[in-house]
Amino acid sequence: MFVRIYSGIFLAILVSIAGVYTTYQLNLQSRLSSYSQSVLQGSLMLISEGYNRQQEKNKERWLSLVGKMTGLNPSISALNKVAEDPWQLTMAAEGKLNITMSHQNQKISIALDHIGEQQLRAIALLILNELARVKEGSQEQQLQKLQKLFTFPVTFVDKHELNLDSQQQIRLNKGEVVVSSLSQDAGYSVYVKAKQGKILHVGVINKFEPITTELLVFLISICLIITSMVVYFLVYRLEYRLNVVNRIVGEFGPKKIKNRVPIKGNDVITQLGIKVNEMANRIEQLLQHQKEITQAVSHELRTPIARIRFRLQILSDACDELEQAENNEEMKSQLDEKVIGISRDIDQLEALIDEMLCLYKLDIDPADYKRSLVNIDELLTSVLDLAKLPYSHIEFQLKKQAGITGYCHADDVDRLLQNLISNAGKHANSRVDVTLEQTEQGFCISVADDGAGIPQADRERIFEPFTRLDSSRNKKVKGYGLGLAIVSRIASLNQAKVWVETSPLGGANFKFHCFCAEHIAANKPTASSLNASPQQSISDNGVKDVAKNALADGSMEKPE
Repeated sequence: MFVRIYSGIFLAILVSIAGVYTTYQLNLQSRLSSYSQSVLQGSLMLISEGYNRQQEKNKERWLSLVGKMTGLNPSISALNKVAEDPWQLTMAAEGKLNITMSHQNQKISIALDHIGEQQLRAIALLILNELARVKEGSQEQQLQKLQKLFTFPVTFVDKHELNLDSQQQIRLNKGEVVVSSLSQDAGYSVYVKAKQGKILHVGVINKFEPITTELLVFLISICLIITSMVVYFLVYRLEYRLNVVNRIVGEFGPKKIKNRVPIKGNDVITQLGIKVNEMANRIEQLLQHQKEITQAVSHELRTPIARIRFRLQILSDACDELEQAENNEEMKSQLDEKVIGISRDIDQLEALIDEMLCLYKLDIDPADYKRSLVNIDELLTSVLDLAKLPYSHIEFQLKKQAGITGYCHADDVDRLLQNLISNAGKHANSRVDVTLEQTEQGFCISVADDGAGIPQADRERIFEPFTRLDSSRNKKVKGYGLGLAIVSRIASLNQAKVWVETSPLGGANFKFHCFCAEHIAANKPTASSLNASPQQSISDNGVKDVAKNALADGSMEKPE
């Protein structure tokens, strides 16, 4: 986008320069044509009339002498038809001026580099030549007739009226033609000594200015207007597209959750729109997940609370009956069972809250997650010894390579292994195999059971919070669907991978692959979008906070 803007501005400047140069050349040619006509037209008419007065055999010689005197190098030819423009000026590539004038059925052509003092002196000499053709008493009348051929004054002046320096006075007395310019801005005055002591004064002849102040202002205005129009067009498109992004972001909300920035092209604004759309998609997913998790949490909490309320009502009724009953011991035994049931329900609520808090605390930035070198052999042995205690009917077998270490968070990996082994114990029929082996990139722990297994279509979904499969594997197993979500999040924070496949025993085989320190940089996970602090506690709006934090990004991919 900005490259196009800079390129557009550069092209606009080039176009402005080209336009200014073209305008200047056209204006220069037009003004030069008018100036040359005002200065030289009278001289060319006198040359034409003098040429016609000569005998045929003397015309070319006379024209050659006039050309040397004036520096105009004129050529005269017959005109077959009347010219549309009696005065034409063209500028040759070498900078020469080619002028053509039509007069008395003749075409007079001259070529010169510029109009200088030689041409100005020629004017005075041609006028002096015409005055020499009449009597001295008639020169005033003749001069008045010649005045009609020129656009500047042609008069006789006295010597005391001259404004010449001493050198110019000497040259004038010698009969030379003197060209005087009083200042840089003033025009030219041409003086030549005539008969009877008279001084012929031609001028003031204005100087030619290649560029005037008005023209300069006009050309600068054109340049600024062209550049401003192009820049406005380029910046307007940029501003319009930014306003679209701003409007979409400003309107984004519950009522317009589907609004997205239109994607067109492949520039910076397009990349911004893509990022805004990705953010909007993520927010929409979070809101949808929040709604789903809120419903799931409400359902999970409602069941034990309803049981507690029911048992409390029974206890209340039992207390009334106890006061009237004869066999108090039997009633007390029944009351103890109700109390134990309530305690069990409370334990379930505490377990649910504990898992939700654990999942919440794991939603932190991986950059703030502290890992260290851990003896995996010892850690796995100690976890297995404790985790298998509730499952005395299950045979647990441990196969491992001694002395394996890994770069991970010891406490969280301890929790991960507890969840995997407990999950296998809940779903196994009679046997669970736990395997620890060294890999090229780190170490891998497998937890396989001989239970019902997990369908292929559900092997990624089970790592999502509050996901419980409606299959034979879960019909007799109680849980809240948070254990594997915690496993997935811990694996992600430790820059490891966890996945499930079919067990050699016929059930499910969960594998946890952790990379060593030298492999972590190449397998760096994406930070959580929520970036919650591990020290942050659940607010009053706890369900909403837990819903957000239950969406931790755990990896469920098998390593290559």
